[in-house]
Amino acid sequence: VLALDVTQNGYSDLLVGAPMYSLRESGGGDEGRLYFYKSNGASLQMQDGNIMGATVPFARFGSAIAHAGDLNMDGYPDIAVGAPYENDHGAVYIYNGGRDGLEKKYAQRIQARQVTALHVVSAWVYRVGWTWMTTITQTCWLAHMTLTRPTSSGPCR
Repeated sequence: VLALDVTQNGYSDLLVGAPMYSLRESGGGDEGRLYFYKSNGASLQMQDGNIMGATVPFARFGSAIAHAGDLNMDGYPDIAVGAPYENDHGAVYIYNGGRDGLEKKYAQRIQARQVTALHVVSAWVYRVGWTWMTTITQTCWLAHMTLTRPTSSGPCR
């Protein structure tokens, strides 16, 4: 769950992840989805349309939701949504905010299996199998991400 004024109308909107949401016709399950509720200060209205990432079975899209700053510099906050089990490696989806809410199509999809190295706190992380956790902040116009693994069999190697 994330409360954030995505629409910049002065009221906090509500983003709710549903990682166990399943598409009936997929045959897989746990694709996940995100619900966006726009606030007018008196009530919350659910945004029409599905916000679902790439609808990969067992991805659990919506497990993590984070404010990502204003990545496209349009004056509206953007968000990052985690799908920690997508294709056995995980993915992060970036969605742009706007006056009417969230764009229904993601602006960027970052798949952990395609990342070979990432500089994190002066240390290089080479383990491709690590899953992205959407802890993103914006400092000095730079986005910072954190890699984690939902389950681990031991310390970092």
